[in-house]
Amino acid sequence: MHQNASFIRNICMRGHYAQPSLHIHPPPDLFEKIMRRIEQERKIILLKRKLAFYFVSFSGSLAALFPAFNAARAGFAESGFGSYFSLLFSDTGTVLTYSQNFGLSLLESLPIISLSFLCVALIWLFASLRFIETLMKNFFTSQHLHTHSDFYRKKNLNVWC
Repeated sequence: MHQNASFIRNICMRGHYAQPSLHIHPPPDLFEKIMRRIEQERKIILLKRKLAFYFVSFSGSLAALFPAFNAARAGFAESGFGSYFSLLFSDTGTVLTYSQNFGLSLLESLPIISLSFLCVALIWLFASLRFIETLMKNFFTSQHLHTHSDFYRKKNLNVWC
């Protein structure tokens, strides 16, 4: 007996110790509920791993976007694309006269490599965002989040007590 134990509690407990042990039987669907819950937890762990991977992928694509943008900007400055492109607005008569040659000059002055790196970084960024959005939607609409609230709703228990 504990030194601070209540006298009333000790008297009440003595009555319960004298009773024969009760035969408690688990509900018949307990095994199925446990297996379903284990499967849900396994899916949630897999979902969290995928989400972590795509967050790392998003961070990597965001980090790769800045050097790709700087390389594209430097490529445009080095190639003289801006000079050719400004002719389109300043001297439209000459551009219309030599439209085929002007178009080829514009294409030749494009920094294709740096633009392709920028496009890859942007596609990678948006694909990562799309996968993150899909996984977050699956996570928040999964059965896992509804099981506890359904339990309390069925039992009419107050969650805050």
